[in-house]
Amino acid sequence: MMGTKRNPGRFDCHIDAGPDEPIFTFRASDDLAPWFVREWARQRSLQIQTGTKPLSDRGKVSEAEGCATAMEAWYAANRAGGAAR
Repeated sequence: MMGTKRNPGRFDCHIDAGPDEPIFTFRASDDLAPWFVREWARQRSLQIQTGTKPLSDRGKVSEAEGCATAMEAWYAANRAGGAAR
């Protein structure tokens, strides 16, 4: 399931974050967001391959890639031609 504000995803960081832990959130209204999400997924995949992150993180990578695709679709349907907020 793709995470949204109403329906957090399986790997929702806001739920798991510590009380004072800094969090940075990308929104689909930012046209750069899918690139950053895909880059994170690429880097995490490399970490999994080298053994510095567990194989169980593959689910996070898969969800991130799906999120990037969903962000692009949302942007195309809702923000095309407009500046990101």
